[in-house]
Amino acid sequence: MTMKIFFACLAFGFAIDTSFNDELSGPSQIRKVVTMLEEMKAGVEKEGEEDTTAYDKYACWCKTNDAEKTQAIIDAEKAIADLTSLIEELAALQAKLNTEIEELEGDIAAANEALATAAAEREKEKAEFETTAADMKNALGALGEAIEVLSKVQLMQKQGKGDSHQVGQMLLQVKNIVTRSNLQHYEAHFHNVMQSDLWDFLASVGSGEKNFLPTKQHDFSALAQPIEGGGAAAGAKSYNSRSGQIFGILQQMQEEFGKDLTEAQKEELRAMISFNNLKTAKMKEIDAATDLKNHKSEELAKAIQDDANAKEDIEDTKAALSADQQFLMELKKNCKIADEEYAARQKMRSDEIMALSEALKMLTDEDARDLFGRATSFLQINTVVSSQAKSTAQK
Repeated sequence: MTMKIFFACLAFGFAIDTSFNDELSGPSQIRKVVTMLEEMKAGVEKEGEEDTTAYDKYACWCKTNDAEKTQAIIDAEKAIADLTSLIEELAALQAKLNTEIEELEGDIAAANEALATAAAEREKEKAEFETTAADMKNALGALGEAIEVLSKVQLMQKQGKGDSHQVGQMLLQVKNIVTRSNLQHYEAHFHNVMQSDLWDFLASVGSGEKNFLPTKQHDFSALAQPIEGGGAAAGAKSYNSRSGQIFGILQQMQEEFGKDLTEAQKEELRAMISFNNLKTAKMKEIDAATDLKNHKSEELAKAIQDDANAKEDIEDTKAALSADQQFLMELKKNCKIADEEYAARQKMRSDEIMALSEALKMLTDEDARDLFGRATSFLQINTVVSSQAKSTAQK
């Protein structure tokens, strides 16, 4: 209301003042005042439109940035929560992988140790077999020689050929073969018969001579006696019968040694196959554990890298979050100030426009024209008064 009165008084005073100065041209001066007020109103309205345009742009910027930063803060807070959870998961995964890798390394070491132990045992068994096999082969060779000689003695005795010296030499050859080949070592296999027949018999041949060479002083006449019935009877005491027993014993030894050698070879083959199967299984186990360990080591390396990246990301995200929060706080503050200032300007302009409109109405309606007409006539009459009266009227 104050603004309205101000503009009305301003317009009226200006109209009176111009009427005095321009003498009888009062209505024309009122038109000028109206025009001036209209221009003022148009100027205020234009200024309001420009201010509104600028404010709308700024308000849009505020709204857009407020929405973007608010969403960015929400996203950052969610990302921080996700990264925190991820870091915890990666820490647990690293601990789990480290434990599993240690266990796999222990399994690999144990498998290698077991394989090394088995290989050492296999080498020991192989060496023992080779020694035993060599001894048994030597024994079989010696038995073959002795049996061959005794078979000739048996043939000579059956045919009644050969004198005692010839038979004695051949039996002594058998003794030397048996002694040289250390067949006594295998006595345990044939202790039933060897103690009572073989060694007693062979000991009696060339007794007391290390390197017996038959001479005329040795009487081997008993050796030339034929075997009754073509063979030896149990408990016979002659060289003829006992040589037949020894021949049978040696044949039995040869057969048993052959069986033992064959069984030892089979056992060696079974042991070798068993070891190779064990080795193959252990190597597969070691290879599988090694592959799994390498795979888990790659997982661990990736987990460590992911953990480092997550920690770096969470620090960057926290920094960005802090900056966005600060920016949003300043944005809200400044945009609120802008809103308040714009609202104040809008109110002021609205009051100005309303006051100008009221002033124009007062100057242009019928009552105002009559009033200004009467005022103009009154002023025309007073043009003849003194300058003092004019000054008083103007005041």
